[in-house]
Amino acid sequence: MQPENSCIFRTSGDEFVAFLPLTSLEVTGILIEKIQQEAALHVIEGVALSISFGYASVLYSDDSIVECMKISDNDMYLNKHRKKQNISPVPNQKQS
Repeated sequence: MQPENSCIFRTSGDEFVAFLPLTSLEVTGILIEKIQQEAALHVIEGVALSISFGYASVLYSDDSIVECMKISDNDMYLNKHRKKQNISPVPNQKQS
């Protein structure tokens, strides 16, 4: 499921960053959906595992990775809030 040359890093606690070179936002969204479907199959004490994601894209070498991470972090918290409100996450169209 992981695209070629991608890397996943644990940044803190339960937060991870994935670098997916040459992967479009559309494909990233599809990968996230697959991960969420797989996670939901794991039930602990009657509660399905839930994961919140945020993502953004760096298109050009002069784009800021730090800004991209801020965008994806904000997107993750928005999606986490939407889950709590039982609102479907909105597919990400953001680029840094």
